[in-house]
Amino acid sequence: MKLTQECPKCHKIAKIQAEFPMGASFITYVYTCGHSELKLKIKTQDLNITKDVTKDNDNGFKPELNLKALNLNYEDEIKAWDCEGGSIPELHEAYIKNLPLFISSSFYGTDNKKRAYDFQIDGIKFAESTQLNCLIADAMGLGKTIQALIALKRNAVIALPALIIVKGATLFQWAHEFSEWISKDFGKCIPITSRLHLTPGYEVYILSMDMLGKQDIQDKLLTLNLKTVVIDEVQNFKDSSAKRTKGLISLIKNANIKYKIALSGTPIKNKVSEYFTILNILAPSHFYDLSAFKFRWLVPNEKGVYTRLNPLKAEAFKELTSQWIIRRERHEVLKNLPPLTRDYQIIEIDDINIRNSYNRTLDLFKNYLDDQKNSRSGINSTEILGWLAKLRAITGQAKCKPALEWIIDFLESSDESLAIGIQHHSVRDTLYYVLEVKGLKPLKLSGEDSVYRKTDIVREFTRGNARVLVINSLAGGVGLNLQTCAQALVLERQWNSADEEQFEGRFHRDGQKQAVIITYMIAKGTIDEFFHELVNKKRNILAETGIGAVFDLNNDIDSLLEFSNTIVNHKI
Repeated sequence: MKLTQECPKCHKIAKIQAEFPMGASFITYVYTCGHSELKLKIKTQDLNITKDVTKDNDNGFKPELNLKALNLNYEDEIKAWDCEGGSIPELHEAYIKNLPLFISSSFYGTDNKKRAYDFQIDGIKFAESTQLNCLIADAMGLGKTIQALIALKRNAVIALPALIIVKGATLFQWAHEFSEWISKDFGKCIPITSRLHLTPGYEVYILSMDMLGKQDIQDKLLTLNLKTVVIDEVQNFKDSSAKRTKGLISLIKNANIKYKIALSGTPIKNKVSEYFTILNILAPSHFYDLSAFKFRWLVPNEKGVYTRLNPLKAEAFKELTSQWIIRRERHEVLKNLPPLTRDYQIIEIDDINIRNSYNRTLDLFKNYLDDQKNSRSGINSTEILGWLAKLRAITGQAKCKPALEWIIDFLESSDESLAIGIQHHSVRDTLYYVLEVKGLKPLKLSGEDSVYRKTDIVREFTRGNARVLVINSLAGGVGLNLQTCAQALVLERQWNSADEEQFEGRFHRDGQKQAVIITYMIAKGTIDEFFHELVNKKRNILAETGIGAVFDLNNDIDSLLEFSNTIVNHKI
């Protein structure tokens, strides 16, 4: 039977091409225009029938529902989620509970073999419920990229053309995901590596956030008729005075961009006040002024600086921001994800020359701190971090010899691949060249590599063409998919625990089949050991906002000074 009626999505008069029963209560109609609709089955006795509806009806006849007989409070008919259009379900609660599982084709990849996970579908529906004005703050490895791209695909009529703003290192990773989830036609998506690429005609533009603050780029973006911005790693826009943040806000305002999808696994790194910029972008009518935000939601610390969420208003804050923010942890949604284990290898520094170099640097650092004690206002956190970096570099070099022994033993005793996380170039080069001389053919990846080169390196490693990847922990902590590797050795720690978790998330993510082991090598009695204790202590403090606040030594001058004074009093 083919009925002719108005399609609820495009409102064209179309025939019902096919129908599929969905359990005992529902039926799916597929229209000739390509859209589909899920409806409640209506029994004959529940209709006020004035015509025989069992015959083909090409005249657009539409039976009236006897709502009183059905005992349902609806004005016209029982509406359901339009599977292809991204509209919001309007079913009565009693029927939602019995709604059979039906996964729209829009949630499938371009090869029709893989689809978004159920929790990702929930995230996409959440984004649609906010009218594509949200922050998807899921933990690392939960597919925020996939959720954003599918949201664009499902709402293409209103959401495209779109600009995706990313870290420069992930331009081609996003382009690859576009081909996996939206379209194989690369003529629809372009990673911007030159101003010349900013020409009308594409559906999706992928732009490095570092280019956003340039005026000529802004001018060209205004010619593209953009409807949506997707902001990856949105925590990088927390500083309202930064060029990139000013560029983003200017673009949204001048291009009259209605739809904004922000992504971040760590939206708050240290100070709750950093949260304001993100909320101002998403909900300017609620969060319009930083001073008002601090006065209403925060409390000052002992120095009068407003950084901490008022504990008496925490629940109200979470409730309000939940209108625009969704966050899920990996253990909540990836029930089958293999476990992640952090292993700590404690080593002794037995090289007398390295020990002397470390201790001399401690003496110089202590002299610097003593000189600054009576001039607190003159203390520069950048200078302190510079001294700590010198100590960390010496410690990193000290660990090269035991690390090489550990690496070779690992490679000889297993057939697994191994990533080695480092921070300093000197440590990277030492490890790389020794491994190369031993014929192990390692790969190395750092911030110095172009986006093209990084893509090639990751491809070589994930395909198994090399067993060892020496990787800068920061450069490797964003946008890379390394789930084919389940073992990593970290030689140098990061000041920000979120950066370490970002790095771990490259391996412990969707698609990983093995238990992940991240081994941290710690030099006994050095800056390593004290920082290790500090990070573990801070990790035990739950984030007040519940959406990713973590410890960041860079931005906490008090912790920085306390930590430094502890370090200089412990020689090795």
